[in-house]
Amino acid sequence: MGTLSKTAVITGASAGIGAACAAALAKQGYALALGTPSDGTTATRTVSPAATTTYTVTSVTDASGCPAVAGSGSATITRGVAASITTQPANKSTTVNTNVTVTVVTAGTSPIFYQWFKANGTIITGATSSSYTTSFPAKGNYQFYVEVWNSCNTTHVKSHNVTVTVN
Repeated sequence: MGTLSKTAVITGASAGIGAACAAALAKQGYALALGTPSDGTTATRTVSPAATTTYTVTSVTDASGCPAVAGSGSATITRGVAASITTQPANKSTTVNTNVTVTVVTAGTSPIFYQWFKANGTIITGATSSSYTTSFPAKGNYQFYVEVWNSCNTTHVKSHNVTVTVN
């Protein structure tokens, strides 16, 4: 005896659906088709929505056209957002050998990665969080910047230089 395949027909924005819906329906033994079973469309499609989008399953049938008992549902596809700097690090003043912390505030899809640099472009080893704490053995002005990114960024986002004045 052969195995009957099941097909879920999807409608919605661009009549497209991605891996999120496919995975949810696959758990119930369904494959995805777009349109209606009679139109011959049986391929899973990938979409690139501009924002979080919900697609609705309007009908579910098996290979023989027999409708499933539960013929509706939905899948939400959440669009990733590139990391950005929402609050630049602020200039600070401190005294010799006293810890000072500079901080950047970011937005975007997690995880967001950070790397702090001296103003001349030298990486500050181990400075990989949204804040950087350090102290200075001598008076002077010291400048830093941070770069932030996540998997959605095509390039790193660089903050402006922040100056720490040591009195």
